[in-house]
Amino acid sequence: MEQEQLPIYLLIVVGQTFSKEEKKIVLDKINSSLISIGDSLLAIKEELDIAIQSQLYDSLNFEQENRIVYRNETSLELELIINATGRTLRKAIRDFLHSGSKNKHLIGATVDFNSNGDFNLQDSLFGYDDLHILLNEEENKKILLNTENSIKLHLSSRLVDLNKSWKNIEKHHKNVHLIVQQASILGSHSYSEFIMGIDKLLNEQSIDSLMETGTLTGTLRINKPLLYVFPSREGDSAYFTINGYSMLINGGYDRVKPSFWTFVNMLSQIDSILITHTDSDALGGIGSLFAKKTDRP
Repeated sequence: MEQEQLPIYLLIVVGQTFSKEEKKIVLDKINSSLISIGDSLLAIKEELDIAIQSQLYDSLNFEQENRIVYRNETSLELELIINATGRTLRKAIRDFLHSGSKNKHLIGATVDFNSNGDFNLQDSLFGYDDLHILLNEEENKKILLNTENSIKLHLSSRLVDLNKSWKNIEKHHKNVHLIVQQASILGSHSYSEFIMGIDKLLNEQSIDSLMETGTLTGTLRINKPLLYVFPSREGDSAYFTINGYSMLINGGYDRVKPSFWTFVNMLSQIDSILITHTDSDALGGIGSLFAKKTDRP
């Protein structure tokens, strides 16, 4: 191993999961990317294990952003972000680009719930256009002009197929190289301990099981028309009522739960649901609503 391969900088962007299947998908993406880096990472795998195991904690809030940061400028720089906000991710990418490491790897490991080829973050989506704009910032462009500052972007084949713009990243940005993650078998490689550490930071419970159940329920009986609007990360929702008749309009959601849930949770019934279009931002929270309401005795 040549000395210039160190330090390795790993920026791993992980989406929070809400089932065992989603967790497996995310861990497989990370596993595949680590294997593809090769001997330079394998040589410091023990340090990689220490980096995550030393920062695990017992209690987690799966709705919040969780970060693990490890800096050893002679061998390994690691930033692992789970359930990132858009602001955090942009700052992390800027820090990543400005690092002195000559062996940089940005690993995308989110579940694409909308099937649009973007990173699903806590409060927004982050796609090719967002990264393109970030890389075109003047300081970042200067950094990428130096051939020693190349970065490798690891994305799943599904993400690239859903948003083919990712394939243009190498053409539009010098020294940025796209690596498509290949399927791998968890547990059959040298990074098991690191993967197990990330496993502990991910959730397996379904969204509806995480939604609180109200103890008091009732109905709104108001003579005048009344409209509540619930803004959210993915589409908005609205609740309309008049003379005891109620209507929920669209099912906007904030990944962890429907944006309208805190309010609707207090109602004993909703008379009707209006879906204005069939995109995921209109339908996203409806499934969780039905699952939760049918579970209520």
